[in-house]
Parts: sequence; C-alpha cells; structure tokens
Amino acid sequence: MLIKGRTRERGGALRDRPIVGDGRPAAHIVSMTHTDGYRTGINHLRTYIAREGHANVSKRHIADDGFKLGRWVVQRRHDRKVGQLSTAKVTELNTLGMVWDARAA
Repeated sequence: MLIKGRTRERGGALRDRPIVGDGRPAAHIVSMTHTDGYRTGINHLRTYIAREGHANVSKRHIADDGFKLGRWVVQRRHDRKVGQLSTAKVTELNTLGMVWDARAA
C-alpha cells in the first residue's frame, strides 16, 4: 500500500513523496511498467548503435530526448552481474553487441 507523505531531502527541504504503508519511503514510483522502461532503453540503445556503430555507451550519455541511456546501460550491466537480468534480456543485449565490461573495451 502506498500513501503520500513528506520526507526531508538532503538540503533539509521537505518534499512530498510516496510512502510505503509501513512508513518507509518508496524507492520510486514510475508511471510505466518495468517492461516498458526496458523496451524504452532497448529502443534508445538501438538508435545509439545505428548512429555510433557500437554499443559501448558512456555512463554519462543522454539521448536527444533526455533519456539517460548511459545510466540505463550501467544498470543493465549491474543487473547482469548480480543475476537479476533474465537470460532472454542478456541474449537480446548480446545480439545488439552489448559491452558488458566498459573498462575492457
């Protein structure tokens, strides 16, 4: 259960945030499903590859529409490392030429 609450941010300002029913702040609330977010990232990655010719995305790369592709790629690398990325998604990313270790590339 989520309710609206107020939490104190770093600078001391109060901000409205969703709160889990037991009082813990919700990590984040997103209007799209997790799958939609993944598909959005894949589509941005495909566009990047078509333009740049590779899938070695800088962790700071931001697409023209503001999508933080670099952060998305870093998260997929992390998800794979800790076993939270499905085999189907790993296969799809491998097919696109995903660079799993940016330091080794």
